[in-house]
Amino acid sequence: MVLLKMGETEKALLVLDDLLEILPAEDDPRLNREHRFNNLFYRSKILNLYGDLAFSLNDFEKSRSYYRESLSSYFDCLLYKKIADCYFKEGDLDNASFYLKRAYILNPGDYSWAYALGLIHYQKGEYQRAVNFLKEALEMSPNNPELFFWLEKAEEAK
Repeated sequence: MVLLKMGETEKALLVLDDLLEILPAEDDPRLNREHRFNNLFYRSKILNLYGDLAFSLNDFEKSRSYYRESLSSYFDCLLYKKIADCYFKEGDLDNASFYLKRAYILNPGDYSWAYALGLIHYQKGEYQRAVNFLKEALEMSPNNPELFFWLEKAEEAK
């Protein structure tokens, strides 16, 4: 991603293309179980970088496509957040909420999912639901001033 920070988008794409090209096919008989796992992991990371690149260029549809493909290669709960961010940027709060809920269900001990859902429901005007999620996030992260701020706003709005 150094190339992206330098504004070298085309070079970054070429590097990612090269990286995907040198990965062996998933059904390559020379791969043992561990190598197959590593292959899927690196494929997922490369596709994730493609998604990040598309996101930085505001191509949210392409970004979502890369993130979903990455998710199919190797599970990473944060990809749900990235897909949700794409929908959020497009103003599709319902789909953003759908993907955040998936991550929330799969990783219930992380306050950030409840927090994000609270903010989405706040923006949708669903203040009671926002309050519920923000209170849950606050239970997991009791010293977070941002949570207090948004909880107070949601409670005032309902």
